[in-house]
Amino acid sequence: MGSNPILGSMNWFTILLVGTGGFAGSVARYLLARSVDLRVASLIPFGTLVVNVLGSFILGLVFSVALKKPEESEAWRLLVGVGFCGGFTTFSTFALENLQLFQQKHFTEFLIYTGVSILLCLLGTGLGVWMGNKVW
Repeated sequence: MGSNPILGSMNWFTILLVGTGGFAGSVARYLLARSVDLRVASLIPFGTLVVNVLGSFILGLVFSVALKKPEESEAWRLLVGVGFCGGFTTFSTFALENLQLFQQKHFTEFLIYTGVSILLCLLGTGLGVWMGNKVW
């Protein structure tokens, strides 16, 4: 069998892992963000914020574990790190919501949401890496 120019060295199992994780992450994002937004009435989209911070934490955890045991964790990295976190986190939604806040002249909320998102996502990723190093 020749090499596929699109897939390269990847195989269908790899694609299935990433796709399955992406599906699960997208559904989880929708359910969690909607659940938070229904409970918190605010101009700041807290559902997206919660999803992005949690996704950053999960990705940090997966990254640190994958570095320690790359031969044992490739499938988990693809399923959870690439697929789930790729479908779960919402940077494009974050960017659109910020643009809308800015266009609607909600400058205070725009600055708060941007700053808090960046800070908490960095902290979430760092916490995930730290936990991955301590636990595994």
